[in-house]
Amino acid sequence: MTLFREGGPSVVKSCGGRSAPGTHRLRLANPDYPQFPQRARNDSVPYSVELNDINLFLSNGMSGDDFYRMVVDQFDQLYDDSAQSGRVMALALHPFIIGQPFRARHLSRALQYIASHEGVWLTTSDEIAENYLTTTRPA
Repeated sequence: MTLFREGGPSVVKSCGGRSAPGTHRLRLANPDYPQFPQRARNDSVPYSVELNDINLFLSNGMSGDDFYRMVVDQFDQLYDDSAQSGRVMALALHPFIIGQPFRARHLSRALQYIASHEGVWLTTSDEIAENYLTTTRPA
């Protein structure tokens, strides 16, 4: 998800559809932490190309077990890294793909694993952006 608007940020979901009036849609593949430049009003919350269910299941033919292992491996590395600084783990999910019963169970297992760790905030990109904009970003 990306935030952009002259004169102040506004939330623009990156999940298709049209941008709201006065906003612009940007799709960026970002590292595992939010990027909030000081000079520009262009704030970006990470979006994962690697952990995208369209790529993994439809393009690469990955199994549910492979998906689970990949999500857990990604989480474990970022969780270890978070001892030094906060990290964001983005899962790009589409209900018509991950919501299939034979895939959903693997997402559920992965989320249970992630939620079992102390200090993890299970949230949405909108909530990450709102938290940053209200608690961290200078006026």
